[in-house]
Amino acid sequence: DRVIFFRVYPNPTSGLLFLESTHGGPYQVEVLDVSGKRIMPVFTSNQPDATLEMPDLSGLYFVRITHGQVTETTKVYVY
Repeated sequence: DRVIFFRVYPNPTSGLLFLESTHGGPYQVEVLDVSGKRIMPVFTSNQPDATLEMPDLSGLYFVRITHGQVTETTKVYVY
């Protein structure tokens, strides 16, 4: 079974995402479009919970979160 280290919600979203880490920080967050291009600056959080604002986006995106050697990618729909 796959261990989930992060929870990303709500999905779909109107542009505000909440990130929860089950293992604390630090972790890096990237937002990518469907072609894999990074569309927002990478940010690092040292807290177990973070907020990601995407007010000018609409469509399907990928949120990639890296914590040490673990990387998780979640599809997010922004309306």
